[in-house]
Amino acid sequence: MTIQGPSPDLRTRARARLLLIGGLVVVSLAGCGQTGHGVALSQRARSSGPAIGTPGSPPVTGVPGVTGVPGVPGVPGNKPGPTPSPAKPGSGGNGRCAGYPNPSCTGVPAGTRLTPLANNNVDHSAYRILTPGTVLQNVHIRGDLMINANNVTVRDSQIDGTVVGEYARVHYSFKLIDSTIGPARGCISLHAVGDMRYTASGLLVRGHSSGFMVSGDNVTIRDSFVRNCSNGNDHAGGIQVWDVHNNKNLLIQHNTLEQRGTSSHTAPLFLYDSNGGTIVNVSVIDNMLAGGTYSLELKRAAGRLIVHGNKFVNKSWDYAPMESTCSVIDWAGNTAVTVDGDYRVTSTVRPVACVS
Repeated sequence: MTIQGPSPDLRTRARARLLLIGGLVVVSLAGCGQTGHGVALSQRARSSGPAIGTPGSPPVTGVPGVTGVPGVPGVPGNKPGPTPSPAKPGSGGNGRCAGYPNPSCTGVPAGTRLTPLANNNVDHSAYRILTPGTVLQNVHIRGDLMINANNVTVRDSQIDGTVVGEYARVHYSFKLIDSTIGPARGCISLHAVGDMRYTASGLLVRGHSSGFMVSGDNVTIRDSFVRNCSNGNDHAGGIQVWDVHNNKNLLIQHNTLEQRGTSSHTAPLFLYDSNGGTIVNVSVIDNMLAGGTYSLELKRAAGRLIVHGNKFVNKSWDYAPMESTCSVIDWAGNTAVTVDGDYRVTSTVRPVACVS
């Protein structure tokens, strides 16, 4: 039996975590009917005090290594950090990796000195950005990152928790570049990055049951490495589309999505509109997919769908390399391969045909 996307429990935990780290005062959790949990979150939000950057919050001093004002409008003492470094050679092609992405050529570049940022949301579990155009560079956030402003850029940085680009059902645009997302140990039963209007490149994603969540339009994910984990019944996935209506403009290019050895899993690449809409204008190009029930699922799709040049690690799947709506897919050059420990292709086993 194919596992179809994240479990309801995982979705509920994701919504609860979003409300908690944002300090949103609520009465109940949407769709779960557990008003007691909503009251607990409401009480915690009131008792934790105001978020930094709101009236009555404590003053904030300058943070070295941070360009601009990191989410605190009008607070004196913040000084511009160093100018962002120029794009690395090969950026936009294969990123920093000579071949397919792996842990040694993704994430925070070797030798980068990181400046810790103190968590500033209501319960000090997350760092919250409120100012449009904020750029964070060379920083370490020991918790979640809440992006509550548009046109935010985070580069050469480490976030130990989850990156959330939504607050009170408003979605914000952001870029994550050459950064590490997730803890070095343990497993968080949530997506690492979500959920629409974002670009991710050169990321090392670890310690999460789901790598990237896409629940809206205009997402680009490239040159990144995702290693899933699982706590019991997490239904892990590398990149997952769910809880959307008519998702469009998604580019997934030159990533490695590793799911082998994950106890509870769906697919490294799971693109399936569970709400009866359609997925339109999707390109899945030159990715390395390992593990899963099926390594690729692309269903309830329409419009311009391109699946070209992807590598499926041979016999790493439970049932088959893919299961998709082939009638609407431009399918070409996809193969089953063997790889070494650095995800270099050691042999091409056979072409992989599209199977509905």
